[in-house]
Amino acid sequence: MNKLAFPQAGIITSLDAGAAKAKVFLPLFKIETGWIPVATNLLYQEQVTMKTPVLTADPLGTIEKPPKESPPPPDYFTAINAHAGTAEKISWGTLKVGDEVVVIFLNGDLNEGRVIARF
Repeated sequence: MNKLAFPQAGIITSLDAGAAKAKVFLPLFKIETGWIPVATNLLYQEQVTMKTPVLTADPLGTIEKPPKESPPPPDYFTAINAHAGTAEKISWGTLKVGDEVVVIFLNGDLNEGRVIARF
């Protein structure tokens, strides 16, 4: 099993969030690891609730023909949720059973696996 010197893709089959450990199925070897440590930085953003909506140009393409008035008329801009603005709440998630992950094996030892990333 000298291929364990390289990171392996796997699927989480069991998770103990309290102990920060997981069991991972490695399809390449058709085996499941024992309980291995999980990196603590594997949070990812699930949902953002905007405090103030973002003002953006009307999706009908009026940005190409801006109004001559300054400031523009009130109905010229449309409020939408987008990737800018003030966030009111951000929900974070972490790993769950079924997630695809990257596992490394310290010194190529099957008993020294670590989950280091989520796909």
